[in-house]
Amino acid sequence: MPIRNAVIKTGRITANGKPIYKADIQVYQEGKLITNTLTDQDGEFKVALRSNQDYTFMINKINFFRQELKVSTFGEKGESELAINVKMRKLQTSQSETVKNVYFEYNKWGVNFYAKQELDRLAEFLKANPRIKEVEITAHTDNRGSEGFNQKLSQKRAEACVAYLISVGVPGHKLKARGYGEMKPIIESPLNEDEHSQNRRVEFEITKIYR
Repeated sequence: MPIRNAVIKTGRITANGKPIYKADIQVYQEGKLITNTLTDQDGEFKVALRSNQDYTFMINKINFFRQELKVSTFGEKGESELAINVKMRKLQTSQSETVKNVYFEYNKWGVNFYAKQELDRLAEFLKANPRIKEVEITAHTDNRGSEGFNQKLSQKRAEACVAYLISVGVPGHKLKARGYGEMKPIIESPLNEDEHSQNRRVEFEITKIYR
């Protein structure tokens, strides 16, 4: 059904300056997939969205790292003047990627509803890329609490993420869990809660790829 007063978002997906054909553009709102489209031979796409809304775009292509970005249509109507141009990166080892919006309650390691949504997307990415042989799921804490406690807590959180990924169909032999505690902060000397929260995170790193 056509969207009344739609905002038309256009964009181009490339890698090393070359267009990517049939990249899958998935559009989410409040965690729900609302539409998707594929790029054409020039790497270009077009999608109709409602005005004055916030969206999340997930861009997927086999053998490439997925890309995620926030897109707003506030104040726009008709053909948008703001193009969405994204550069994709080929799969490679020894590069960590943050799994966004995976948060845990204080001193706990249970995987909540919002974390499951993000891990579901990670599972889709892993299952869509059979060249990935092994992935390490890592968890990190802030520097509050003892170093030993944070190490054990992060290990439990990494293991909880791995257990969930296995439960949704990712082969267990491909997954490794590792907790780093407070050993690898993004911000060395956090001064406020926002900076502490950046250090509390879950990441994945492709450690082995089938050649």
